[in-house]
Amino acid sequence: MSVDPRAAADAGRPEASAQSTGARIVSIMKLRRALASSSAYDARWFLEDFGLLDPADDTDISSMSDVTDRLRRGTIDELSALLAFFESDAVGVLRTEAQLRARLDSQDPDRPLHLFASHVSEHQEFVEDVRDQLARFGVDLFVASHSIDPETEWAEKIEIGLDAAHAGVAFLHPGFSSRPYCQQEVGWLLGRRVPVYRFRFGEDPPAMLDSRQGADAAGWTAERIADEVLQRVLEDSNLGSHLRTSLCGALRDSTSFRLTDRLWDVLPKDAPFTPDQLADLVDAAESNSQVFRAERASSGDTYRRLILDLLGSQSIPESLRERVDELATRD
Repeated sequence: MSVDPRAAADAGRPEASAQSTGARIVSIMKLRRALASSSAYDARWFLEDFGLLDPADDTDISSMSDVTDRLRRGTIDELSALLAFFESDAVGVLRTEAQLRARLDSQDPDRPLHLFASHVSEHQEFVEDVRDQLARFGVDLFVASHSIDPETEWAEKIEIGLDAAHAGVAFLHPGFSSRPYCQQEVGWLLGRRVPVYRFRFGEDPPAMLDSRQGADAAGWTAERIADEVLQRVLEDSNLGSHLRTSLCGALRDSTSFRLTDRLWDVLPKDAPFTPDQLADLVDAAESNSQVFRAERASSGDTYRRLILDLLGSQSIPESLRERVDELATRD
């Protein structure tokens, strides 16, 4: 019988025990069963995302023996993290690979902010107006009536939208608490423990939603709702990177000086940016005239200068260094 070299090394340490070796074996066996129904593509995807396979490694992962070999090379922490994901209550409700992929993708810091709108159909037009306002900031608000292709299985699409969401927005118009789908959507989001922003339009939050009263939004415009949602997101440190991804992409694509001002006002600047976020800022300062030709009214600084100052506070990847240096010569 072959011996796992990592397990053998563990056994040689004084603090190692038969129990830890047994835990590794049990973890590997459970993960084999969990991955047995996955395609080779998805098995590779899981192994890469949890650090068990280098994305640059082009070794074939087409059989369960290949998967097992990679699992046996993993640390106990890597194995435990992947096993905890498969054994979580959240995974128990996932019915398709697409839903599982949506849940994992939502954790990517470079994924733009994705919100789910729960609402009664009579106020669909207003909710779509809020969606349009948020889209200006690069934020995606999933509205079932708009986001589902007529040819798609709508229930599954809603579930994927719920699993991809970083937060929910509940539009509490009269009748909300009596609509089964509204209740199921909110329950799904609360079960995932993501924030649900409540806006009251004549109805108080029902059941578990009443832990917080929410804002009395009667008479509010779609623009004001969008502004309030952004403010709530800014107060949540768990959503900061997703919001930065949305706003950096929106700056890259800004269509007016006024929008550039607004995006810059909202952009959280007090945390490290990812390389992709920095690349969007460089693109904006290089190529978007609604950014590099705009000036900040309060200071007179050009946005190119403001972006360069922000870049100066960040760790610039080598792939962007030459472009940043060249950008500084233009200012």
